[in-house]
Amino acid sequence: MKKLFIVLAAAAVLAGCKDDKPAEVTIEVIKAPAEAVRTVAWYKENKKERLAKLAECANNPGELMDTPNCTNASAASSAITSSSRSSGFNPKW
Repeated sequence: MKKLFIVLAAAAVLAGCKDDKPAEVTIEVIKAPAEAVRTVAWYKENKKERLAKLAECANNPGELMDTPNCTNASAASSAITSSSRSSGFNPKW
């Protein structure tokens, strides 16, 4: 009886040791269509689009801040702000 118990216990333990391969998982990445890259000059000329892009970039800076359009919109905004500040400065030496 003791031998039968040992044989059944060994069979039960070995039954759980199958060499199954893990299931394969396929992940499909869906990319959004590529956005056209706009220049700094374009963003200077297109205020509405520049402000919209700056708002979009500020809303998701972790993903978007280093993209070309965010960089160019920010550079255009800085250039406009800088030129408007310096255009009124006229020192009399």
